Amino acid sequence: MISDLSFVIVVFNQLDQTKRCIESIRENIRVPFELILVDNGSTDDTEKYFRAYSEEIVYVRNRTNPGLAIALNQGIRKSKSDYICAVHNDVIICDRTWLQKVSNLFEAEASTGLIGFYGAKRLRKSLSWMGRTIVGGERGRNNMKHEYERVAIVDGLCLLFKKSFVQAVGGFDEQFFMHGYDLDLSFKAIRGGYKNFVVKVSYLHQSGKGRSSEQYRRIVPDDLRLRQDVNAKIREKWSSLLPVDVRAISERLSDWILKKWMRKETGLITLKRDGIKLNVKNDYKDDLLRLGITDISGLAKRYKLQVVDDVHDPAIVSTTLTHNNFRETIIIKQWERQGRLRILKDIFRSCKAVKEWKISNELLRRGIQSPVPLAVGERRKFRLLSDSFLINRKIPNAVNISHYISSLTPPLSEMKRREKWKFIRSLAGTIKDVHNKGLFHGDLNTSNIMVQMREGKEPVFYFVDFGGSGLRKRLYLNQRIKDLARLNESMPSFISRTDKVRFFLVYSEKLRLSRKERKKIIVRIEARTRAKSLGKRTKKVKE
Repeated sequence: MISDLSFVIVVFNQLDQTKRCIESIRENIRVPFELILVDNGSTDDTEKYFRAYSEEIVYVRNRTNPGLAIALNQGIRKSKSDYICAVHNDVIICDRTWLQKVSNLFEAEASTGLIGFYGAKRLRKSLSWMGRTIVGGERGRNNMKHEYERVAIVDGLCLLFKKSFVQAVGGFDEQFFMHGYDLDLSFKAIRGGYKNFVVKVSYLHQSGKGRSSEQYRRIVPDDLRLRQDVNAKIREKWSSLLPVDVRAISERLSDWILKKWMRKETGLITLKRDGIKLNVKNDYKDDLLRLGITDISGLAKRYKLQVVDDVHDPAIVSTTLTHNNFRETIIIKQWERQGRLRILKDIFRSCKAVKEWKISNELLRRGIQSPVPLAVGERRKFRLLSDSFLINRKIPNAVNISHYISSLTPPLSEMKRREKWKFIRSLAGTIKDVHNKGLFHGDLNTSNIMVQMREGKEPVFYFVDFGGSGLRKRLYLNQRIKDLARLNESMPSFISRTDKVRFFLVYSEKLRLSRKERKKIIVRIEARTRAKSLGKRTKKVKE
């Protein structure tokens, strides 16, 4: 049994989060412990607050921010215990037996290097984590089958280790300022013949969506470039160990069968409710939503959901959830299975909600504006799809293009004319960028593009509803014409032909088209639009 423990917490502002973290440690530990706080140049009241507790807390103050790895090494050198827990200040421990579980693991596995609360059994050469191989015990998202599981990589949100281990491997590599220090230490453990584990401990991550949160983006505006630089260093340093996979052969085989043969979405958590299998994938950090997504009707009743403004579809609802002083407005969209001919598709393919989930995440990765997906789920009975749903973060102050353009009702003033042209130019540039990044929408009408107007700035466009969409490395001209014809068809009548020609001139600016080719494409777009409209009118007459 661990008889004493040193906690090392690195902080930069966020005093309230740090207080909650320390409070959770005190509530859930029954042995003597040492608390070492390394302050990386906080500008709020952190120093003033913790200086007053100098007898209870070892407080180390850095005038500037030297980075996480340097600060952690400072804390380790100050520690007096044989066991160390390096924990982020936004982690709340919720399990009174957590230290007993860690002690049992150290006793059972003599070659233990790192123990954490979250990690991955497999890491690709690109350093991407594999969905089903990620394990953790976060409250509401626990997917662990055993008290502890061996992993390749341990996430830095909480790292437990013996002081002798970290001294043997040389401590944290101080070239890593913010990211990568945990990956590097995990690889050092593997190279030294140690094993890394994740223990089944219930915890909360206060920062919510982590790097996707507004607060995080303000602190680290260039996070993507930082991560790319760190990944390049890791790949260069540990190329001999990559890729790494610590799964047993039986586990690898079962995962391969599920992925290749059964086409099961391995990133989804499988639950059961009333005998119906429910697959849920959730990136949302709020307990209220996690409790509700297993039953959409129950969620709607409990939170009195309201129909989304400007949407005439009873299957799309919106609500605002508040929990732990965290407020989020969400959109819930639900689909039901239609027609018997879809049975085979339901068995072997992902449902619409899962498809939209995947496309939305990929769009955000490619730098295309889209609502942030929070959760997706599908109900199945005997492999047949019953219904599915998708939960997105609501875009603040956004309406679809149809409603925005209708607000510019004719006759237009000179100011409105300038505003309309500025809008058309921005829209053309955005759609060109989206096509250049490989998105073929398939239903690119004015109802599926949301616009967020900002005073004195260019409008921001968000793309939604990807039922017929596809992502490619390169879009062919015919696919571009299909999307543009669909958009042309849905544009209000007071968007003149001159406006549309202006739109296409901006769109085709860097496509290296001659004037004759541009004119020919415009004719093709209009011909396709007329053919579609004629087909719709013919269908109505027949009915």
